[in-house]
Amino acid sequence: MGRGVSRRPSGWNDAQIFNFPATRRMKGRAQIADQYSANAFNDPARHAMIVTRIVMGYLVVDHKGVSLTHPDGPDQMEAVVPYEIREGKIRTATLIRE
Repeated sequence: MGRGVSRRPSGWNDAQIFNFPATRRMKGRAQIADQYSANAFNDPARHAMIVTRIVMGYLVVDHKGVSLTHPDGPDQMEAVVPYEIREGKIRTATLIRE
């Protein structure tokens, strides 16, 4: 299971992940864990670092720097990920990539 998903046993149960602006990629802990286990965390070079985090009420917005491997070699990208948090659990995350 993905490192981030497995550390939050119930935090992802009802979560949905979207590509910006509103295309749903995954829903629920099982889909999210399968996706991250099968793809993101099979890349030993994959590393995400939070550059900036803004917290305002039930919203958390992360600016992330990500190192990863594409078929043509190592790469880096930036992403902004707004999360909606309700009752201490992630409800939605929207991936905005460069």
